Amino acid sequence: MSAQLADEAKQNGDSPKPVESEPLSEEEEGILKKVKEYFESKDYGEIPEVMYIKFVRGYWHETPRVEKTIEIMEKALVFRRDNEVDTLLETKYDEAEKFRKELWPYHIHGT
Repeated sequence: MSAQLADEAKQNGDSPKPVESEPLSEEEEGILKKVKEYFESKDYGEIPEVMYIKFVRGYWHETPRVEKTIEIMEKALVFRRDNEVDTLLETKYDEAEKFRKELWPYHIHGT
């Protein structure tokens, strides 16, 4: 977000919007299209649009840009798949349940 937009948001009492919410430039649109085309043929499940945008914008300094963006994003997707990151919060752990029931209310809420 530009400094001017951040200042305007503060003056209006609004929360500043993340960079991912700004419209893509023509160059970013082109890169996004190429990256999406590459991942269409891969088996990584549904990839959120915001993840594509974060990687396209996050690796703007890499050369060659499209290839490096794809390489780094693929490493992240492989890590997420291999470590079951997307289902981690759904996993039930006995220790976590004990913490939630016995320790959380007392130490956090003072009950």
